[in-house]
Amino acid sequence: MERQVKKHKNRLIDSTQKPNLHTTHELITGGKKKARIVKIKSFEFIPMTPEEAVEQLELLDHSFYIF
Repeated sequence: MERQVKKHKNRLIDSTQKPNLHTTHELITGGKKKARIVKIKSFEFIPMTPEEAVEQLELLDHSFYIF
């Protein structure tokens, strides 16, 4: 229950802040062909404490989390 409250609180805070979006591009190169973009991802970086980052890492079930 406590995690759900924190998650909801974080969502409220996140919705009031303008996101800092960072984009990564994955390139495929093969032989003499030109490189082409095959996937574009945007990531939202929001300031948080290490404790909040650990909680997000566990909630998302990822092997890493950037904060």
